[in-house]
Amino acid sequence: MRKLVVKSVTFVIFGLLIGSFAVWGIGDIFQGAQPNTPIAEVGDTEISQQEFSRTLSREINRLSSRLGSRFDIEQARALGVVDQVVDQMVGRALFDQKIADLRLTVTEDLLKQRITEEPAFRNEAGQFDRNRFVQTLQQANMGEQEFLDSLRRDILRQQLVGSITQSAAAPRALADSLYAYRQETRTARVLRVPNDGFQDMPQPDEAALEAFHKEFSDNFMAPEQRAVSFIELNAASLAAETAIPQSELQAEFEARRDDFAVPERRNVVQIVFDDEAAANAAMDRFREGAKFESVAQDVTGGAPIELGTLERRELPEELAEAAFAVKQGDISEPVKSAIGWHILRVLEIQPAEEPVFDKVVEDLAQDMAMARAIDGTIAIANQLDDELAAGASLEQAADSLDLQVRRIAALDRDGNDADSNAIIDLPQDNFARIAFDTAPGEESLLTEIDEGGFFILRVDSTTPSQLRPLSEVHAEVVELWRDSQRAERAREAAKQLAERARQGESLEAIGQAEGYKVETSQALTRFETDPSRSFAPSLTSKLFDLAPGEIDTVAASDSHIVLELLDVAKADPMSKETEVTALRESLSNAMRNDILEQFMGTLRGEYGVSVNQQVIDNLLVSF
Repeated sequence: MRKLVVKSVTFVIFGLLIGSFAVWGIGDIFQGAQPNTPIAEVGDTEISQQEFSRTLSREINRLSSRLGSRFDIEQARALGVVDQVVDQMVGRALFDQKIADLRLTVTEDLLKQRITEEPAFRNEAGQFDRNRFVQTLQQANMGEQEFLDSLRRDILRQQLVGSITQSAAAPRALADSLYAYRQETRTARVLRVPNDGFQDMPQPDEAALEAFHKEFSDNFMAPEQRAVSFIELNAASLAAETAIPQSELQAEFEARRDDFAVPERRNVVQIVFDDEAAANAAMDRFREGAKFESVAQDVTGGAPIELGTLERRELPEELAEAAFAVKQGDISEPVKSAIGWHILRVLEIQPAEEPVFDKVVEDLAQDMAMARAIDGTIAIANQLDDELAAGASLEQAADSLDLQVRRIAALDRDGNDADSNAIIDLPQDNFARIAFDTAPGEESLLTEIDEGGFFILRVDSTTPSQLRPLSEVHAEVVELWRDSQRAERAREAAKQLAERARQGESLEAIGQAEGYKVETSQALTRFETDPSRSFAPSLTSKLFDLAPGEIDTVAASDSHIVLELLDVAKADPMSKETEVTALRESLSNAMRNDILEQFMGTLRGEYGVSVNQQVIDNLLVSF
């Protein structure tokens, strides 16, 4: 009786625990997000998973067509497309809430006007085309009523945005002042004192080198290095050891005979005419003995169009029939295509060649060996993966499969060894990156190699980045110390020359006396970044701190510069009306965007926005 009571109580307790886990703890693991759970709530509006999926799909399709290639959901997330779609949908929902509160409406006449004025719905004559309207909506995977509802909401949003931002315009005085500030130019007289002009540097003492070594330690750091063990499965190596029997080579040749055949090819030129009458008139001239090039010049104003040396399948069917029906040097009859009427001339015929086994057997053997090697490599890779998954170490798995474990004592992020020399026999370019993405003591995933094969690595140990001892980098420290001394000598010389110029001596005279070249800079704006125009990045900013005739010095990468401001050219906004107008419009757009952003922030506070990121993440897993 006691056992029965204990068992009953135990069942009750465990039942409660299991129920609580199902309700509170792990229910989502089994159930996932419910289809009716919104991805976001904006005030009283819910943005459904279905609506989000449709909008995201359209955006991905639109971007794919513009880029010319399809990208997956992970790429879309990385590019910020998913977050952008969420923000746009939230923004529209906020506007829709405000529009509903303001009771804004769209008349049927305005809706009809917008549809008929849309260029995508017009035919070649510029008129609204009902068939084109339907076709465009089908291509966008959108129903007619859905489009009308969307257009109505867009018009209302435009009205709301316009009422808020239409009065925002940058004053003309602001545009004039900014244009004048940006376009003002200054010209300088420049004398450069090169650092390498000072070569008689004394030998530094060890105390100075030690201090310099510590002060500029970033220049003498050894990079982090890792000791790595790895197994490489190389299909090319396996293919070199694979022999294909002659009988199989012969059978493969027979099966792929058409692949080895060389089809007839023809070098073709053409003239294209607008209509049949013009093409027939040209044919009459050819029959009378006119040259093909002369007729082309008269008709098109240029030489015949070269199509190149082509196989029959590389030409449109109607042109191929004509081009391959005439003899070398002959001219075809006029042929009609979608773009006009063509007359073709065959300049050269390269006859077809039947395949010969002896000519292709070597390439065929290599292809078959590589194909078998890739299959074999994949099979070994699967066995290796199974061994490691069962708990075997890299060495144990290698012994079991008769593979070799290679070791690298020191590898840095750039694929170099301890002496900073490139390790040339790494399996692939991303080997070092994977090694540094793998935790010490752990194994990487089995990684496929571009040309068939796999590798897997283990990080055995790490050596942190550290300052190289002075004894190891002594020569580098000495050379860098001398460079710094040369730069300091050049700086002091430039300061002395600048002082002489301030005392009244001209830069030309100073340069001639000291053997330095004096140049005049181009007219530079405040924002000049082209190094071929400005002698140093710091020179431009310094110029706009000087008054005309004032002298100063700036440092360049390889020299120190003495400069004298020669001329200040003020920009005249009145003479550049087009540029100032464009600048003013740009400023106005920036003001409108700022106002709109503030308005959006106000709407968020007024209605409240809640985004369910977990629902979005779950939805994207199966997208």
